[in-house]
Order: sequence, then structure tokens, then C-alpha cells
Amino acid sequence: MSDWPFAPLTPMKYGAILVDTPQKYEMYSVKGHEKSPEAHYATMEMGDIMALPVLDLAGPDCLLFMWSTWPHLKQNMKVMEHWGFAYVTGGAWIKRTVNWKLAFGTGYVQRSACEPYLIGKVNKPQTASKSERNVIDAPIKTVDIDDMPDKIEAIRREHSRKPVQMREMIERLRPGSFNVELFAREAWDGHDVWGNQATHFDGART
Repeated sequence: MSDWPFAPLTPMKYGAILVDTPQKYEMYSVKGHEKSPEAHYATMEMGDIMALPVLDLAGPDCLLFMWSTWPHLKQNMKVMEHWGFAYVTGGAWIKRTVNWKLAFGTGYVQRSACEPYLIGKVNKPQTASKSERNVIDAPIKTVDIDDMPDKIEAIRREHSRKPVQMREMIERLRPGSFNVELFAREAWDGHDVWGNQATHFDGART
């Protein structure tokens, strides 16, 4: 397919798709732009995101896990529907600092310490686990005080680097399926990743 935007990925292959679209924010000041996604990576117009043929990556039965932010939630519901996935449910990632306090970012009305995600589907994908919760939070009970900074960094790490717990949850829900992460920023062992920064955090501390 000469116009296939997801090369070298294989169409109609994946049982689960994880995606973190590079969306723009409306900024009101120079200081805001310093903290915006554009300071870290190239963003896309919403029309270009909606035009991506994500459904063509899905196998016969597929789950879509889509990271969002609260300001973009309504837009991402429309993107999911436009891609051809039926919305099912969602959850949130609770962000923590290295001292296990809530890690607050910026916001339009409220400062946010959590990041939502949406789950959609194609056809009737079966899930193996019936005990997964819709809140992603790293356990602290096994953390040594001397190791705490490295261990807790896995929760809120570098800008836009998502928690490994999401990938682990997907693998528990869809064991045996071959999965892909779009706009990934690090490798996913045993699965595919795609994006112009797909190896950006490879080798970084976990």
C-alpha cells in the first residue's frame, strides 16, 4: 500500500491498539507555550488525526485504548467514533511525585493530577481478566525508601511518557493477542510500536 501511513505495521493484525495522539492545545501566553506539547514533539491538527486509518490496523476483534486529557475528552470521543470504534468505557491514571504526593499539572479551570483514557472496540473482543480496575496507580508497599525515586518515577516520568502499567493491563486483558502502540515513545517487548519518536525513551530509567 503506497499510501499506507503506518509503515512498517501490518494491516488487520492487532488485537489491541494503544494510542496517544499528539494533539494541540490552545495557549494564552508565552509561558504556556513553554509547557505545551509543541515544546517536546510535533503536534497534529484534529482533522489529520481523524483521517488516520486506525481501523485498518485492527484484527477481527480489537480493543482500542486511547489516552486523552480532560480538555480533549470530547474531541477524542469523536475521534474514536470517526475511526470506527464503539466507545465502551474508560479510566484514569493518577499521577504521583517521587514522594508519593499527587503530581499536579496545569489546566484551564482546575489543575489536574490525573489523565483519562478511553476504551473502544471493534466487534466482540474477549478479555481474560474480569478484575481490572479503571484507576492506574503504582503500588508503594514494596518500595524501599532508598529506591523510592527510581521506583516512583515509573508513575510520572518525562513529559508524555506514559506508565508501563497501561501496557501490563492490556496484556492481562488480551493475553495472546499481538498489540501495537501508536505515537509510542519507547519499545514494547513482544509487540509493535509506531511513531517518529518510538525509540525516544529506550534505555531510559524505568
